[in-house]
Amino acid sequence: MKLTTILMITMVLACHCTLNAQSKTGRKIEKVGKDVDEANDALNKGKELFKDIFGKKNKKKSKNTKASESEQNQEAIDRIEEDQGNKAREEGQQGLKPGDVHPDAVLLEVDQLSSFNDGAAIVKKGMSTALIDSKGEFITEFNAYNFLGQYMEEGLQNGIFTVLDLNSTSSERGFKGFVDSGGKEISLPDKSYGTWRHLGKYLTFKGQENTTVFYDKTGRKFIISGYQHIGNETMYLRGYQQNSPLFLFRAQNSKFGYKNSKDVVIIQPTWDEANYFSEGAAVVGKKNEFGEMKYGFIDATGKTIVPLSFTNKPDDFSDGLAKVVSTERTCSSCAQKHYGYINKNGEFVINSKNLEHPGMAFSPFFNGYAFSNITVLDKKGNVISYQDFLSGFGISREIMHRSAGVQWNYKYIYDNKMMVSFKGSEGHTYKWYHALLDLNTKETLFLWYADAKIGPFDPISGLALVEEYGEKVRNNRKRVGYINEDGVFMIIKGEASKW
Repeated sequence: MKLTTILMITMVLACHCTLNAQSKTGRKIEKVGKDVDEANDALNKGKELFKDIFGKKNKKKSKNTKASESEQNQEAIDRIEEDQGNKAREEGQQGLKPGDVHPDAVLLEVDQLSSFNDGAAIVKKGMSTALIDSKGEFITEFNAYNFLGQYMEEGLQNGIFTVLDLNSTSSERGFKGFVDSGGKEISLPDKSYGTWRHLGKYLTFKGQENTTVFYDKTGRKFIISGYQHIGNETMYLRGYQQNSPLFLFRAQNSKFGYKNSKDVVIIQPTWDEANYFSEGAAVVGKKNEFGEMKYGFIDATGKTIVPLSFTNKPDDFSDGLAKVVSTERTCSSCAQKHYGYINKNGEFVINSKNLEHPGMAFSPFFNGYAFSNITVLDKKGNVISYQDFLSGFGISREIMHRSAGVQWNYKYIYDNKMMVSFKGSEGHTYKWYHALLDLNTKETLFLWYADAKIGPFDPISGLALVEEYGEKVRNNRKRVGYINEDGVFMIIKGEASKW
């Protein structure tokens, strides 16, 4: 009898919780919280009923037996409560859509947020700064450090945060040191360093006697003699992001070569120009007998793998291909020049002369594709419309058939995932769709129809900074916070004071 009664109560409670949890999809945090509260009320009634059933003890049983039965009954009640409560929460969370707020989202009463870097992000309140983790918990408290936040918006993921004196706003006069993404101060033994800069995973300082000091986030130090900063800083940033074990240096003869982290020459300085290594190859240049610079590629041993035959400096290798540009124009009155993509044998895989629109500029290749402003190029030389490309990820062509543009955020590719934004419509309303694509599985992780600015996803935290505005947000105020890979807000910035 008791067992039958227990089963009946359990079924009633399960149905009650499930129906409440599934009543509507995509509910906000308030709705989900209400359902859980209702489930808890039902469970409390169930508790009382269980107590009534098991409260009448057999007087012939010993006190120890009564205590044991009471504990078992309470454990059964607790298990039912936990199972049904968890089910209600799970059902509510499964209905969340991109742009919704997660039931466990954290509200931060701060004035400003920055992008996550290696699992940590700078937040600001008034003139004070602090570091938070992916759960919205504080790694460092306000006024412990004065973080310089301007570098955090450049997509750097080296986990190194610059610290100024607490009362300083000048990066040059107020420089104090560095803190890693765990809130630990990075120990730099040298106190005589001058100008510093973030270069990929390293911090660099101009040393004495034409040397440069490199530090990583563990405080490990490398000193490379003969090194000089030359050309575009982006070149160095990209090189270091490739985790190359070789450092570029310039010798007294003004030629370039490569050293390892122990300052030992690995490739002799014989090149008039040189890049950092990318995918095991580096662009190098040398002047011929007529004073003309010709470019090619070498491997990590210094062996020439692509002959020095290019007049225009090629791009670095990316996804196994490097873009090279010809001196020949696409037409007599055109400014565009022919280009192609070569492999590490110097063989042309793609030649723009074979493309329908040879003047269209494409990015480097990533996971088999290169991107222009409206089209996509695959490694077979096929030019694909962005509508066809996105439809391959399961996105309906109907919402983009009258679309006016597309933005590929390929610079922020991480774990083979890429953000794309395209102009689309729902009925007669035109706004931006934002999609997170998995280039490996050809899946769309989320598709969000909203006027919003989405920053780069941090590979460690899995979160991206978002500023949302428009019809969905009451009174057209911006909603600022961090979304996960489902497009759901996990951390929300509180509204500013109206006074």
